[in-house]
Amino acid sequence: MRGGPTDDGTGPVLVTGASGKTGRHVVAGLRAEGAAFRTAGRTAPPGGAVEGSTGHVRFDWADPGTYRPALAGVTRVYLVAPVGVLDPAPQIEEFLSVGRELGLRRAVFLSSDVTPSQAPGLDRAREAVRGMPEWAVLRPSWFMQNLIDPYHHMGVALRERDELPSATAGRGIGLVDAADIAAVAVRALLDERASRETNREYVITGPEVLTYDEVAARIGTLLDGGRRIRHVRLSPVELARHMTASGVPPEFARMLAEVEEQIAAGVEERVTSTVAEVTGHPARTFRDFVRGHRERFARAGR
Repeated sequence: MRGGPTDDGTGPVLVTGASGKTGRHVVAGLRAEGAAFRTAGRTAPPGGAVEGSTGHVRFDWADPGTYRPALAGVTRVYLVAPVGVLDPAPQIEEFLSVGRELGLRRAVFLSSDVTPSQAPGLDRAREAVRGMPEWAVLRPSWFMQNLIDPYHHMGVALRERDELPSATAGRGIGLVDAADIAAVAVRALLDERASRETNREYVITGPEVLTYDEVAARIGTLLDGGRRIRHVRLSPVELARHMTASGVPPEFARMLAEVEEQIAAGVEERVTSTVAEVTGHPARTFRDFVRGHRERFARAGR
């Protein structure tokens, strides 16, 4: 596995969560830019080594012994917190501490705009990232991909029952394509000007605010032959129960339901120009997203 310095004196970019919703697009973006990168995870990416990478290294947030080998020789990292962990701060702090010891300078952290800054552990994790010499915190709105994720509670409900369950009380969200989030991440990882300008947080949304009633109507209209999809309005308690029944750990389900209470208060009814400003191209519309993933919106059993 290659892993030495690149021509500009930096090592490869380390990509955690490389097979996730944003990570796979970050990998594609780095490859398109000709940047050296290394993927890290508990298992290798499907199909083996990713074209353009310097290789894959085993990495497990629950095993601190994997931190040092993953970070060796890298100066920049795309950082995705451990999935399903309510308080990721201790692991992220230890990871970044090891990284700084090995020469890590820049961390681009995938956070969330709809998770409150005072959420247990998350604010502390952001502070750890902001303590790096160079940093960026990505704060995207809800992913459009949640609707087609076969493991996400909303993706399951849509595919199996033509339902969109939420506790948003009919308020809107600036749904965003994970590929656009990744495009911002790639620029934050690679642009040299980022090291000379003020380190920053990026609030990332799609180009329009949509309620789940509008989302349901658009999906039904855009799919061939039409389809009747309904937004099921739940209370936060009911939503937490629904998510727990779908396999989400109870404490995490309660936290996510509390987030939707904030959406119900209107905190996500906004649109930012971050994607266009950072990448030079407009954020993808929901209409284009549905058309581009038509087959993944198919009803189970059809």
